[in-house]
Amino acid sequence: MKKIITLLSIVSILFVAGFLFFKGIDPQPKVSSIDNTVNDKKVSKASPLIAENVRSEKTVSQGAKLIASNLQSEKANESVAAPPRPRKSLLSERKRMKKSGSKFDQPDMFDKIQKMIRTREGQSEPTYQPNYKFIEFNKLKNNSKFSKTVANLNWVERGPANVGGRTRGIVVDPDDASKNTWYVGSVGGGVWKTTDAGTSWRNLTDEIPNLATTAIAQSGSNKNVFYAGTGEGFNNADAIAGSGIFKSTDRGETWTQLLSTANSNFSYVNRLVVDPSNENIVVAGTRTGILKSNDGGASWVKKSSYGNIQHVIANPLNFNTLYAAANGKGVVKSFDAGETWFETDNKNLSGARLEIAIAPSDTSKLYISSETSTGSSLFGTVNGGASWTEATEISGTVYDWLGGQGWYDNTIAVNPYDADLVYVGGIDIWKMQVSTGASQKNISSTEKDSMEVRFAFVPGGLPFENGGVGTGDDYWKTSDLAQSDLFNVELRFGPGKGQKAARFINTTQDYQNYLDVPFEAWDLSGNRQLMVSFQDANKNGVFDVSSLSGDKIHFHNVTYDAALPDANIAKVNGIKYKNNFVVLLRKATGTTWNPATLPNAWLRINVSSFPSLLRTSSPITDGYNRYSGTQANIHVDHHNIVCVPMDQATKSFKMLNGNDGGVAVSTDGGTTFKEVGDNGYNTSQFYGVDKMTGAQAYFGGMQDNGTYFSDHSLGNANAATKYKFVIGGDGFEVVWNPKDPLKMIGGSQYNGLSRTVDGWITS
Repeated sequence: MKKIITLLSIVSILFVAGFLFFKGIDPQPKVSSIDNTVNDKKVSKASPLIAENVRSEKTVSQGAKLIASNLQSEKANESVAAPPRPRKSLLSERKRMKKSGSKFDQPDMFDKIQKMIRTREGQSEPTYQPNYKFIEFNKLKNNSKFSKTVANLNWVERGPANVGGRTRGIVVDPDDASKNTWYVGSVGGGVWKTTDAGTSWRNLTDEIPNLATTAIAQSGSNKNVFYAGTGEGFNNADAIAGSGIFKSTDRGETWTQLLSTANSNFSYVNRLVVDPSNENIVVAGTRTGILKSNDGGASWVKKSSYGNIQHVIANPLNFNTLYAAANGKGVVKSFDAGETWFETDNKNLSGARLEIAIAPSDTSKLYISSETSTGSSLFGTVNGGASWTEATEISGTVYDWLGGQGWYDNTIAVNPYDADLVYVGGIDIWKMQVSTGASQKNISSTEKDSMEVRFAFVPGGLPFENGGVGTGDDYWKTSDLAQSDLFNVELRFGPGKGQKAARFINTTQDYQNYLDVPFEAWDLSGNRQLMVSFQDANKNGVFDVSSLSGDKIHFHNVTYDAALPDANIAKVNGIKYKNNFVVLLRKATGTTWNPATLPNAWLRINVSSFPSLLRTSSPITDGYNRYSGTQANIHVDHHNIVCVPMDQATKSFKMLNGNDGGVAVSTDGGTTFKEVGDNGYNTSQFYGVDKMTGAQAYFGGMQDNGTYFSDHSLGNANAATKYKFVIGGDGFEVVWNPKDPLKMIGGSQYNGLSRTVDGWITS
């Protein structure tokens, strides 16, 4: 690693991808993640590298003291587990862990702990200013005295080389015909590249003092241009804040922070998409909303009020059509490359975190992997989000692929050749064959003639006409309409056209009176005129669309009566009675509202039948042997699935997977996988580390990867050293006895403790 990492560590990076040490110097025997409050003149103790800079001799971390205290105080209730046997294979070890109850999927507790570490006493949240790492980093670079000191230091990476870390971003270089060149974003190690399908890896972001790379996007029009988003905004108490967006113009070899993103809007950049025809048009999904740049990231404009955006995707055939998922809100859609957004038919959607995938072979079909209150759900649409339907398991069996942590690991992809074959990832990877069942009616399209002469649609979050047209269920967020209430209708304006309508106060839905309006509502299927109501936004007693909010027109599946309003409508909340369609209108820009001079114009709402969805699910991986036991050696907790078409004629494709153990690849379309993040992809995240006294050997507990140590009998640890696995579950604090190197203690989640007195030779 380059010596710039020195600065990186001192400005308090808690997540360290591997170990770095001075050659020939024996660092502190114990360090741990205790505090990283720079303003209080404290430094992070996340790695021995930092301990070398503070050099406080004979100091034991608070975590080590806690472990020692627990060992002494729980004699009556033996809390120290027997050490495991030496690992024969990762598969056999995972089987053993399954039986003992230890699992590699406990992310939430660490997030809570890290939040506590970063929160000052008396405060409820961390108060680090946005981009603080870069600010401190640049201060240190500009300190000439410190720079001279750094120039004399020789830093050495100490591994481990066989433990990859959590990976979320994946890009496959389209110019490589073999599709073996990948760029991946690790949330604990920055951006990495392989040109041989993971046989070897190279880090591209040594000089970036923020390792939390969550999203990567490559320009289709200029393959040299990459954007990388930092900050992992998926957890309620996420501990990994970012430093905005970085850009490369030389295919990832060097990176520059986009200064326009060095603010709180970009502390958590969850997704990025780039216009394939214009390298300068970028859309970012962040915790604060949807932001867009038209100048290559020099400036950004917030384009949506929806917050907590966790996924953004583009139609691969038309970048004008974009979809974004807002946690707990649903899916929003853009028809103009992200300039404006409106809600899709979210009334049938449920869940907090939603991951979206679009079928490359039929872009009208999309699917959602949803984290729901009861587990996991698959939703689909066959009309671009005009209606969403939950796919029901044909067998009736409940499969919870997210396992209660869909807020953390949740991903979805569609087979590149089969629009009805879906892959989802949570704790494991599943394959779902989707089929159709009984049909349901919904709006399929709208048509209009001359409406734009006098009218514009108010963007009110409805599925059609920029948010201005939908069903009554769309508007009221209900499911009250019967299938018989939905049919083709037409709204008509022009000379001689008019009818009576029920007027309601916009805010209270109180019925006011039955009066004349300058339009007619018709049932095209039954050739009958319909009852209609409107919400009087201006409260001026007439139908009037002169304000920006306009007046809202509500159709009813009730035959029109010019003499009397229907009794079910003419009452409080009667506007909702058989309210089958809603149209939100205002006057067109530059026009004057005059109902007496309206030209002939019409709006048609078309209805079609859409099938319900069924699914047949089967596991591809099964890390805990809960189902078929297939491919139990593939790491659990999956964050990204990317399908890479190889041959259209044979319909062959590769599948890349980012998980908590790094990267896995399938060369047979997802039938079998191989882990390739365990040979030089040094991105593991350490919760606690220690060093053997008098030797370059190290011992550490890692996020979702257990606890490992380097065997000093095999020589000094370096960047290529493969560590030995000794404790399952999430590895936490560790202690290496400074006087007896055969004695070690390691902690795991649920307050588990394991120890050895013979260097893990026997149990």
